[in-house]
Amino acid sequence: MKLNTLPNLPMAPWSIAGAPALPLQPHIWGADILVPLLSAMDSGVLFVSANQRVDYCNPAFLRIWNVSPARQIIGTDAHMLCEIMGDALARRGEQSRFLLHASPGDSTQAKLDLPLADGRLLTQQSHAVADANGRLLGRVWMFEDVTVERRNAKQLIQLAERDALTGLYNRRRFNEEIARMTADA
Repeated sequence: MKLNTLPNLPMAPWSIAGAPALPLQPHIWGADILVPLLSAMDSGVLFVSANQRVDYCNPAFLRIWNVSPARQIIGTDAHMLCEIMGDALARRGEQSRFLLHASPGDSTQAKLDLPLADGRLLTQQSHAVADANGRLLGRVWMFEDVTVERRNAKQLIQLAERDALTGLYNRRRFNEEIARMTADA
């Protein structure tokens, strides 16, 4: 059944920028369902209101950023949260300006890699959230630990391009490298 052929259900009072508002059944999609759903996710989810206050974070967000669940971050200023998060960054000075930062007018922020001091790699992405009238409510930020996936991808490339015994480029990769060097010369 196509989305536009569903019976007339009330629409969600909010939408993520760039995504159509979806039919909402209030008795199903209340906080009693959404909070457990978001809590079950492995990706960290953070909602920062338009007035730059933290309104929600799921347990994965706290785990990913090594923030104690006892630390009260709901209601805090987003800039203060950036200070807490900045402690985990590999290069705090140059990376902290990208934490929880989206350009005005950007409805969706592209994924950004954030290397952490403990060797993990996170991706950060955000989406503007607006009400049914288009008024900005805030931004939802998603953080995912991609350390294992990136390590596995790097290992697969290594296995595909190199001889297992010598560690040298295999014939295909060697020919590609010779062609690239010749073109650059």
